[in-house]
Amino acid sequence: MCITSTLHLTFFKTNVSGVEIVNAKRFLELVTPKGNESTCVLALFYYPWCAFSAKSSRDFNAIGKLFPQLNVIALNAYLHNSINMRFGLVGIPTVLFFHNGKIVAKYNSTESSLLSMVSFIYRLTGLEPDLTVNLTEDDWTSPLPTIPQVTIDYVLILSSVFLLFTVCYLIGRSSIFAKIIESIRNTWREAEAQHQHLD
Repeated sequence: MCITSTLHLTFFKTNVSGVEIVNAKRFLELVTPKGNESTCVLALFYYPWCAFSAKSSRDFNAIGKLFPQLNVIALNAYLHNSINMRFGLVGIPTVLFFHNGKIVAKYNSTESSLLSMVSFIYRLTGLEPDLTVNLTEDDWTSPLPTIPQVTIDYVLILSSVFLLFTVCYLIGRSSIFAKIIESIRNTWREAEAQHQHLD
């Protein structure tokens, strides 16, 4: 049990060591309290293709190893945007601390670093990191990707094509476009008439 000035927190750790990448269903299972149990979760909301998410992922991967008694999870906010709307997330990446299904604190730092994340967790919970853990390169670089993943957003491509066709259709139906076409036709006719007169 960890006591802070405002919260009485009990930690029920899952059997996952480090960061657990979850889907929306698993996220809600971990965040929502079960019966009389109290749940505490540190969650990162990220986009796999976002450079800022990749940068913060490195430190977040290490946090999962340094705090084995804390549920540390990550959610691909692009795939599970219903969770974004449910908790009012606007910016990504975002690190939130949940207690019994409610947001207790948001990690705010212009420059994310391991030390500032450790300090954030300590101020909130009183938990100290496990300094006996020897962090390897794998602990820093997985399971969250630390390099932005290149992906093709087919919805964006389809919406762009639809928008282009819609704009072309509306321009083609406008009176200004009709006047431009008529002006071009008149100029063409005059040029033909002048050409015939010269012959």
